[in-house]
Amino acid sequence: MRSTLLNLTLILITFQPLSTFADPDVSILYHESLELLEIGRASDGSVERLTFDAFGRRFSLRIESSRAGAAGSNAQLLKARLANAPDAWARLTLRGETLTGIIDEDGESYIIEQRQGLDADLLVQNERSDSPSIIYRLSDTLVTPGLLACDDHREGELPNQRVNGKTAYAKLTAEIGAASDVAETGGYVATVDVIADSHMFEWLGEDTEVFIQDLFATVDGIYSAQVGVAIEPVTIDVSTSLASDPVSDHREGSGLLDGLGNWRRSHQPMTALTHLVTNRRLQNDQGQSIAGISFLGSPGRSGVCDARTGVSISEWIGSGMTALVIAHELGHNFGARHDGERAEQGDPPNPCEYVGSDEYLMSPMLRSGRNDRFSQCSLEQMDKVIAAASCLSSTLRQEASVSSGG
Repeated sequence: MRSTLLNLTLILITFQPLSTFADPDVSILYHESLELLEIGRASDGSVERLTFDAFGRRFSLRIESSRAGAAGSNAQLLKARLANAPDAWARLTLRGETLTGIIDEDGESYIIEQRQGLDADLLVQNERSDSPSIIYRLSDTLVTPGLLACDDHREGELPNQRVNGKTAYAKLTAEIGAASDVAETGGYVATVDVIADSHMFEWLGEDTEVFIQDLFATVDGIYSAQVGVAIEPVTIDVSTSLASDPVSDHREGSGLLDGLGNWRRSHQPMTALTHLVTNRRLQNDQGQSIAGISFLGSPGRSGVCDARTGVSISEWIGSGMTALVIAHELGHNFGARHDGERAEQGDPPNPCEYVGSDEYLMSPMLRSGRNDRFSQCSLEQMDKVIAAASCLSSTLRQEASVSSGG
């Protein structure tokens, strides 16, 4: 029988209080407008290739697979490769001629986002402001020092240290899983129940499902390429009212995480993970804003596959960075701890304590947009949890089903 006295750890990311949002936590130092030059289609209408120019070069993308987005939308979810760059990968969403997603090539990550809503983050405006999409490099983002720090705590404890949530997108790629030796093909599949609560629906409306699919396409790309685990959202449940939310309508992170764990145990313990995306402005018990919170995975005991602790929560902070927050939080579920952080008194030693604290995605303090890889130590800790996880499969992926809660 599973003990109910598990020594669990909460992981959370925080960012500056709401009053500081006038000054962006992450600034995009340089970006370019993106206009598609070609959308090549097969006879059945599916996308075969995409072409655009940016950063003084041509991006020619060969589409490997395509599937429809949320019901009623014109979105297409694309898995792609860069021509003449077999190790580069891309996860993209195409809506009409609007492109979003991520391209990862030789240590550089290119983020493609809708221009709408990003003006405050763009330090330099360019003359082609009519284009629906922009592209920028993670290395061209400037992160306010200390804004995206992370702390781990025993169950019931919350941090007193402020951390940033927006840089997650750059460092999440690292915390989620960097250069693993497991190939993208022949790896594992982790099924995820994704919930967008009514606060998300209030913010994004009918586009909520498509945005969630877009986020998890990016997360899947990171994990598949770096960790050898495909992230498969088998359900995307959009809650349209407070009454249908799986957790109570408050903002305190650890209480919400416990509530989500209890909900998972009662409703769907057969998936590897349950993840909640919200726009409720999460806080810790000291009133500090947090960008995410999760249970830390332990081999065979907590995190991935566990009926209660296989849960995590991310705050919506814009499409690009939210994908990193999600990747970061799932990374903790997979057992990744912080690099360069000494364990607190009474806690087990941190095997990654002596890794450079500001070099990788699992760093406790995110200082720039360049840290987009896991340290080898982080990968080794994740491998232990993956090896003990009984719910991961190597079967072909299922297409995500999308449902709406009234």
